[in-house]
Amino acid sequence: MRAGVIAEVGRVRVEEVPIPPLGHGQILVRVRECGICGSDVKMYLGHHPILRPPLRPGHEVYGEVADSSGSLHFKNGDVVAIFPPIGCGSCENCRRGMYNVCRDMKFIGGQVPGGLSEYLVVPQANLVPIPEEVPEEVRVLVEPTAVAVHAAARSRLAGMGPALVVGQGPIGVLVALVLKAGGTSDVVVVDTSPTRVRLSAELGLEAYEVAQGELPELVHRRFGADGVDVAFDCSGHPGALADAFASLRRGGELILVGMQGGLLSFDGVELQRGERAVVGVQMYTHEDFLRAITLLKSGAVPSKLVTMRMPLAELPRAFSLAHEAQGVLKVVVSVGSQE
Repeated sequence: MRAGVIAEVGRVRVEEVPIPPLGHGQILVRVRECGICGSDVKMYLGHHPILRPPLRPGHEVYGEVADSSGSLHFKNGDVVAIFPPIGCGSCENCRRGMYNVCRDMKFIGGQVPGGLSEYLVVPQANLVPIPEEVPEEVRVLVEPTAVAVHAAARSRLAGMGPALVVGQGPIGVLVALVLKAGGTSDVVVVDTSPTRVRLSAELGLEAYEVAQGELPELVHRRFGADGVDVAFDCSGHPGALADAFASLRRGGELILVGMQGGLLSFDGVELQRGERAVVGVQMYTHEDFLRAITLLKSGAVPSKLVTMRMPLAELPRAFSLAHEAQGVLKVVVSVGSQE
């Protein structure tokens, strides 16, 4: 089969590799589409805090079961999404279903070969059925939508008052769409890129372009002196994080969605005396996948969030476009028969 490989920093290629044999409890999936995520780009650039090349990336995957030998729950032809985290299965977090925070968690598309390949072997427990009511053009968005669902669920204030989303990559856009679908009526999104602000506005979001340091003033003009109830940082940029924190009202929450690079700095007086909270987000749970599928079925996430589809043969160009992000929101690689 053909498989995408990040061979070294800044170099991705398509190789011919053997289709791996099925082990106990595993299923062979024929990949149809796989999105390129911001974390894939970080692996490609050598900026990921944990994972380094060589890697077989790809975790935003949908496909169909190609070999269900020994499975009582799936049959050949079933349409499925891939649930990427594989927990150890024995720690306290795994026993609670929190595989995303297992200390020994492995990740499909990271430590485990990923879905930028024609076939993928995964544990049966890591398949989530996609009902036929979910339109084909948004099935590849199950995994990133689940990220946004989990981020919203990590806030105790989401839906109660105004919300701010900082960073309008695909995850930031999805967080805003999930918040609106969940009943948060007043959502403002911001980015430093005029292109991404325009793309967000085209998706029906109230979007503003801001330079570093300008966000608190914008928030206070838009929402008043108190600021917002909850801010979601989807950028992972230290300057944006500080601006988002300064935009919170007393009692507000900052939800860290974007990948953070290391030590963070906050004003301890503002954090403590204002009873503000800073909350981390790590991927999702199975329940978040099910909620994401429901949202996609309802039409809450428009198909035009995917701005470009490319064949696997053009994977190097696909990574370049995802990295440059010039007029592109989500790049999807068509792996199956669509080519």
